[in-house]
Amino acid sequence: VTTNPNTRSLFKSVALREFAFQFKFIPISEQEHDHVIKIINFFRTELYPEDITVDVGGVEDGASVGYRFPNRFAIRILYDEKENFNTPRILPCYLRDVTTTYNPSNQAMHADGRFSEIDMSLSFTETRTLSKKDVIEKGH
Repeated sequence: VTTNPNTRSLFKSVALREFAFQFKFIPISEQEHDHVIKIINFFRTELYPEDITVDVGGVEDGASVGYRFPNRFAIRILYDEKENFNTPRILPCYLRDVTTTYNPSNQAMHADGRFSEIDMSLSFTETRTLSKKDVIEKGH
């Protein structure tokens, strides 16, 4: 026998949706490896905002007083080059996290020191919350 806690849940708010995507790169040439590094650097760059700076005497690049919003991503799920309507539509998103793991399943490197395998994970957060209307009418 125990006492009833009489716990109830009250609606407070809607959470922003988050999406995560994982990619495995196994480059087999120097050109492919260089392309993978460019892809990773692109996402790492888009993760961060730009500084808003003001000129201050003696400070080389100015003093940072704020940030400009980073770019938003328009994510669509495609299959055979067509939009997949069996998945929810995704609102514009900010990139929240980029994680890279080099040689996750082995320690082998190519003869020139390039990694033989690279995993990249991307996490995104939508820019606004959804309502029931968004799901019913727009398929979000």
